[in-house]
Amino acid sequence: DSLLMAWRNIQFSHLHAARDAGSAAISTGTSFETSKDFLIDDRGGSLCRLGATSADQYIQVDRGAAGEQIDQLYIPAGHVLSGCTIRLEASADAGMGTPTTMLAATAISGTAAISYALTPSGLRYVRLTMETAGTKWQLGELVLSRQRTLTRGPDEGWIDAHVFPAQIFPKRTGARPAAEFGAMQRQFQFEFRRLSGSDL
Repeated sequence: DSLLMAWRNIQFSHLHAARDAGSAAISTGTSFETSKDFLIDDRGGSLCRLGATSADQYIQVDRGAAGEQIDQLYIPAGHVLSGCTIRLEASADAGMGTPTTMLAATAISGTAAISYALTPSGLRYVRLTMETAGTKWQLGELVLSRQRTLTRGPDEGWIDAHVFPAQIFPKRTGARPAAEFGAMQRQFQFEFRRLSGSDL
């Protein structure tokens, strides 16, 4: 028997606005108890922890001049936001006087990865607010991105494999000890030929 699945064209997220802006452009209204660099270092297991427990703690990114529009929020699994209500806003001024709501107040449950489509915005300042009081909220990465979906699928014969995020240390004796860095991952490899601007 064959298993039929619905097909959705591949989506790409090619922007990490907070990392592009840099650590110096990331701020909060109180303090960071651990390094804010953890928000942009691609290591979801190293958590950035806010330094206060009051309501409406926030992380703000100054993108500099108005940039490419953002339409996706992603926070990897392992965060400590369960029980928190978050919202995301953008503004042309640092004080967020007349903000555009990108993500309305949304309650987080559990520690699974957070991924939300946003109301697109290219405004300079973007603020993620943790509305709920009571703990020092923590997250491992703050990815503000833009998704693209191709209008055509890949060529036939793509690769669908399972890989372990591990580093092997081969020894002259033949032993091959390994250090594992997480759970097994699914890895795809696609080939696209003869794409044009109309395919994006």
